[in-house]
Amino acid sequence: MSNLSFDDLKGQVCVITGGAGVIGYGLAKGLAQAGVKVAILDINEEKVVEVASELKQLTGGIVVGYKANVLDEESLQNAKKRINEDLGIVTLLINGAGGNSNQKLAF
Repeated sequence: MSNLSFDDLKGQVCVITGGAGVIGYGLAKGLAQAGVKVAILDINEEKVVEVASELKQLTGGIVVGYKANVLDEESLQNAKKRINEDLGIVTLLINGAGGNSNQKLAF
C-alpha cells in the first residue's frame, strides 16, 4: 500500500460545485496550489468569476469559474462541455453546492 499525496493529483481536473462559497474556496485554493486544474461552479456568475480570478492570482494555478445551476441538467451539461474544452476531462468532483433534487443529474 502506498501513501497518497497531493502530488498524485497534479495535472488532474477537479470540478467544485458551490465553489464560490467559503468551503469551496478553501478546497479550490489547496488543490490549485497542488497543481490541480480547478473548475469552480456557482449559480452566482459575478461571484464565481471574481473568486476564480482571485484564486488564480493567489496560487499561480489554473482556476476557472463557470456559472452553473446544479439543479438544472442543461446548465451542468453546458458547464461540462466548456470545462472539457478549457481544462480537459474531469477526473475529480467535489459537490459543495447547497441545492438538492430527486432528479438524476450526472456530471
